[in-house]
Amino acid sequence: MAWRKNTLLLLILTVTTCSGIGKHWRHVNLERQAWVYIDRLNTSKHNIVTWSLTENCTYWEKHNKTKGMHPIQAQAKLAPCKVVIKNKRSLEGRSCIGVFMWRWRHTIESPFHLPVTVHLPILAAGRLPPRMYTIDLNNLTQGFTHIEKWGPNASVVGPEVFKRECKITAKATFKGYFVYAKARSNKSDLKWRVVGAGMLHNASIGLTHIGRRTLSYDLKGLYNELLMCHKRNKKH
Repeated sequence: MAWRKNTLLLLILTVTTCSGIGKHWRHVNLERQAWVYIDRLNTSKHNIVTWSLTENCTYWEKHNKTKGMHPIQAQAKLAPCKVVIKNKRSLEGRSCIGVFMWRWRHTIESPFHLPVTVHLPILAAGRLPPRMYTIDLNNLTQGFTHIEKWGPNASVVGPEVFKRECKITAKATFKGYFVYAKARSNKSDLKWRVVGAGMLHNASIGLTHIGRRTLSYDLKGLYNELLMCHKRNKKH
């Protein structure tokens, strides 16, 4: 069965190399943007000695995290693929190998997890029993592949191949506040300031704001779905 395994590898490589995601690759570092913001304040003699994007700092330990004033909370939402599938006949009862590939060209790195859960297959939804799979969209600097198997003969590549791809987008949202502390000239303790996440907006790199406390970023890429199935009632 070596040729079967080689066929699987060849099909994956074919999809990966033939379907480009474009030359416009962008990776945004949110902590770097916060550092630029703090550095800009320090040029005007703010005397900032420490800052934090997350809740892991002294300020949030001593202050109530109320509904209106809380540390940054991050979430992501994956938009559905817009692909018209003409052939929607069921594959249930067949043995299939599913290869699912995501490659991103607009990404973001932050100290926050950005989990999204999908049901596989996506483009062939309803044709096979769905499998849940969770992706963390934070710091995706390279593409990745996930494999699922259906049926008793799924360890062997089937002769029928179904291949689809679509452009993918996801919106990451950062809502809440980060903090920085200034040194006082006549006191030993620090003076804390609270800043809305929206203040880190930078349209030139895709960081947009929704008011003062909400920041958003659109991730973009390409999704490939490959199903290799045995014909119904075929014995091996």
